[in-house]
Amino acid sequence: MYSDAQYVIIPPNNELSGISCKINGITSFVPLDPANTDYQNIMALVDEGKLVIQPAEDPTK
Repeated sequence: MYSDAQYVIIPPNNELSGISCKINGITSFVPLDPANTDYQNIMALVDEGKLVIQPAEDPTK
């Protein structure tokens, strides 16, 4: 089960690097890789309207 999804930006390049989310209650980092099964599952839930990925926090703040 996936929950609490949020995009992650990592300095110094401030590029979108992945998704932080809870997978079965454990906070995990999922890379933005279409071959990654967790990424595939998250995007399927988003497409079905069952999960929303929150925007990344501004790393400059």
